[in-house]
Amino acid sequence: MGLFDIFKKKEKTVVTIYSPMNGKVIELKDVPDEAFAQKMVGDGCAIEPDKGVICSPVDGQLMNIFPTNHALIFETVDGLEMIVHKFQAEYLLQEALL
Repeated sequence: MGLFDIFKKKEKTVVTIYSPMNGKVIELKDVPDEAFAQKMVGDGCAIEPDKGVICSPVDGQLMNIFPTNHALIFETVDGLEMIVHKFQAEYLLQEALL
C-alpha cells in the first residue's frame, strides 16, 4: 500500500441483511436497555418476535454464541460481523445483581 492509496476509490461491497426472525420491528430508542437505546453498541433495530426461532441475518456462518446464550455473532464471507442479541428482562436483572 502506497502513500497515496488512501485517495483511490474503494469498491463498495453490497451485503443483503435479512431479518433473523419474524415479528414486529421496533426502533432501538424504544428498547428498555440503555446501551442499545442510545446506540452505544451500534445502530440497528429491535424485533418483538412471533416465534422463538432465530436465523442468520446474513449469508455467512455462526462465529460465536455468548456463554449466557443471549447473543449470537455471525460473519459474512467479506468479514462483516453482525450480532443478534436476544433481549430478556431476566438477563438485565441478572446483570444488575452482579
